[in-house]
Amino acid sequence: MDLSTVMIGMANDKANTNGFGNAKFYSGDWSTMDVTDLGMFDITLAHMTPAICSKETFEKMLSLSRGWVFISLHISPGDKNWNELSKIVGQTRPVESNKALYILDILWERGILPELHYIKSDHRRDMPADVALESFRSAAESNGLLTEELSFKIVEMVEKGTVDGKFVMDPDPASVLLYWKMPERS
Repeated sequence: MDLSTVMIGMANDKANTNGFGNAKFYSGDWSTMDVTDLGMFDITLAHMTPAICSKETFEKMLSLSRGWVFISLHISPGDKNWNELSKIVGQTRPVESNKALYILDILWERGILPELHYIKSDHRRDMPADVALESFRSAAESNGLLTEELSFKIVEMVEKGTVDGKFVMDPDPASVLLYWKMPERS
């Protein structure tokens, strides 16, 4: 699931290319989505997503989990250009390291002690410039902020942050993987 239809298109293309006919991808806003009819999952994964951004969205994820839960987060501050672009399109992102601590607090209160695995990458985090451009425009549009002036600014900032056709989001990324098995429900 992803808010971005561009990312859902990429996921569907990758699944089709690799012969995964049983994979399903949905576009939607996790924070407002009703998940009561989705059922329970043996594996629940949130990978580098801004959708898990509050106690409510995290609790929603946990409500679907009956087995292993994995959540990975970037904990480095990111690139200034990427952070600025996120702000102007209405997607002010929480500091990921703070989000990791908040998740740990919620789990500890439940008596769950997750495993933590830190990853320091030796490569920059980036995405194709055209995908970045469309993602930032879509975000601005979905937040009711897209104007012609803002569209030009987005293009200018994406071009400024692009190296070899890739929009650089974090030149020296670090992340954390938290994982645990959910306790039996009574």
